[in-house]
Amino acid sequence: MAKFVYGDRSELQYIKDPGIYQVTIAATKFELSQKGDDTMTLSLEADSGERINDTFYFTEKAGWRMDVLLKKLGIGQGLTKGQTVELDEGTFNGATINIEVFEESYTNAKGEAKTVMKVKRYLTDSELPAKAKPAAAAPLRAAKVNSDNIPY
Repeated sequence: MAKFVYGDRSELQYIKDPGIYQVTIAATKFELSQKGDDTMTLSLEADSGERINDTFYFTEKAGWRMDVLLKKLGIGQGLTKGQTVELDEGTFNGATINIEVFEESYTNAKGEAKTVMKVKRYLTDSELPAKAKPAAAAPLRAAKVNSDNIPY
């Protein structure tokens, strides 16, 4: 018999708007693509509970994305070009990072226009855009007094 702890959770919500989010890597899944390439899919969870998935392909052409992720997470420090790194769920799960999400439009197999949110890039805290500063209030100017025009 299986035991389950009820958490009164609602349906899984996905990130719906472009923007910058701080996320935690909630899950890591290693699989083979339809072409037979190794892949890794990260389930990224924002503070709001919304999620987005990002898939990495372990190919020569797409390997740069993994290089960037490892550097941004601080895992790539000390690695040298050509060095083989063993990755598993423990390498990523629980790590926190910032992501920039964008909206991509496409046409599905039925000819319908669709949109999907995708991770554009990973950002360290130092790479975050500067927060918008409120505009400074205009300085108060003293009213001009024309002594010739005083009504009394």
